[in-house]
Amino acid sequence: ENLLRIREQADEASNYINSGDLSKLGALLNEAWGMKRGISKSVSNDFLDQMYERIISTGATGAKLLGAGGGGFFLVHGDHTIRQKLELEFSSDYRMIPLLIDNIGSSIIHNDSQR
Repeated sequence: ENLLRIREQADEASNYINSGDLSKLGALLNEAWGMKRGISKSVSNDFLDQMYERIISTGATGAKLLGAGGGGFFLVHGDHTIRQKLELEFSSDYRMIPLLIDNIGSSIIHNDSQR
């Protein structure tokens, strides 16, 4: 059941992005994170759960852990002020890379700058 809903969420996210209705992405990310955590206890741990709570407490409308095996990242959704709030909350402990949506399609980038 969780896997089916996760598949549906991908379609919903695509529809929101294609229609330009990004305001609903935050709630969808939160739901997806909850569903992913429900699949297996190994998906998260106390550290990641606390980080998620800190992200949400800054005013983010949603967040979800993406990636795998210690090389992942949190995708965060919020209003135009959220990046500055996250930078204050997390100081220089983590690198933040802005997500840009375009009509070109996927492209390969390289970003190994320290900040």
